[in-house]
Amino acid sequence: MYCYEKVIRQKGRDKRKLDLDAVLKQIEYDFNKLGPPVYVHGGDPLLADIDVLEKILAKGYELGERTGIQVYPHNLTDEHIKLFEKYSTHVGCSIDGPYPLNKARNVPGKDPKQVWEDCKRNLLKMRDKGVSTGIICILSKYNTLPEPRKKLKDWLLWLESIGISGGRLNPAVNFADDGNYALTPDEMADAWVDLLNFTVFEIEKSGWKPFRDVFDSLLGNKQGTCIFDKCRYYHARTEPVVLSDGKTAGCFKVGAMDGHIYPRYPDYQDWNDPSKRYGMIRYDILPQVEYKDGGCKGCKFWRNCTGGCAGAAIDRDWRNRAYYCKAYYALLEEGERLLKAIMPNVVLATDGRAEFDGDKAEDMITNPFRIMDKRNYEYPAASGSPRGEKRNQQKVRVRKVSSEEQTAGHNDGVEHLDGNTRHLDSSDPAPGSRGHTDGIEHLDGNTRHSDSDGGCA
Repeated sequence: MYCYEKVIRQKGRDKRKLDLDAVLKQIEYDFNKLGPPVYVHGGDPLLADIDVLEKILAKGYELGERTGIQVYPHNLTDEHIKLFEKYSTHVGCSIDGPYPLNKARNVPGKDPKQVWEDCKRNLLKMRDKGVSTGIICILSKYNTLPEPRKKLKDWLLWLESIGISGGRLNPAVNFADDGNYALTPDEMADAWVDLLNFTVFEIEKSGWKPFRDVFDSLLGNKQGTCIFDKCRYYHARTEPVVLSDGKTAGCFKVGAMDGHIYPRYPDYQDWNDPSKRYGMIRYDILPQVEYKDGGCKGCKFWRNCTGGCAGAAIDRDWRNRAYYCKAYYALLEEGERLLKAIMPNVVLATDGRAEFDGDKAEDMITNPFRIMDKRNYEYPAASGSPRGEKRNQQKVRVRKVSSEEQTAGHNDGVEHLDGNTRHLDSSDPAPGSRGHTDGIEHLDGNTRHSDSDGGCA
């Protein structure tokens, strides 16, 4: 198989025995640092004894009232489904499609056609019980080249018909196989662009990623999944692994490059440490290195992509950009084309008119829909020229208000954030507005605030 943990297993570097008490203790520690949910991953967690699985899910539910698990559901049982119902477990299912699209995800000694039938039966059981379910599908030569892709699309429509309209369509990690599975960057680019259009226009309320990430990133809403974000790859916050003996590790995709499991040492637990020692230097260097040398210099999508996943870099070298750079670029370019086709006046993170308060797409402070907003123009327009610009509603820079300022009361006439609440403050705030915390919509001067329950200052 193409699992990115394959190299670690081949080198025999993970022969740990289970210490469940140590695992549960570390889960609680990480939960208190990072928050929910507790997510059980593998290999395949269904290979664990069901009482062990229940104790882990029970701990996650005790801490955060919801849990998650990633499984290959061919060997799912009714007992497992009862656990998922009991502990509010979202079940991610690793399935590459119906037979014969699933031939790369083999089960030793089991016919791949029967594996698919077992997966299908268990998907229907979970949906019948109302278990939250998503899909991770690995795109490979078996299911993504133009001919098998037709059946893949039919399968995505079938999933929608049973209430599964989202998940992830990920490329096979290029270096973890013998070349029989992984697509080339050109093949991946062709597939992703096609599937982007298919999921957007053929699946209602599609939640398929990375496509949804692309639109959010271009609009400056959020960076998206970790492959598009800056990653401390020896200290990855998005993959805080707890091993079977209770020790910790970073993302296994990094270890997959050389067959090592890199630990998260206790003194590495400060996720906000601004130093470069966890690999953040990659994001200073890549924009300065030419494309031909593995860098990202001059790329219009740098803010959106930030070089891609360090654990899937060219030549297995984290200092390079991602192997599937061409596919990322094609995907972002197609997303840009679609948004601009529908709304020519939209301001995207790739637009020269966009302003930023940082160096990622999510740091965009420009309202992407400003020209289409009635608060800014008497006659806004999705295309063409708007009329009647309201000068007193011009965009201003947004800054994060410190906890001290929130406590003391903040009214300086500058657009700012109180927690998750954006305030467009007037320059002459009402005296009674300082320290307003009752969560009620109110006016500061001439500015209306729709406050969250967390209050505003």
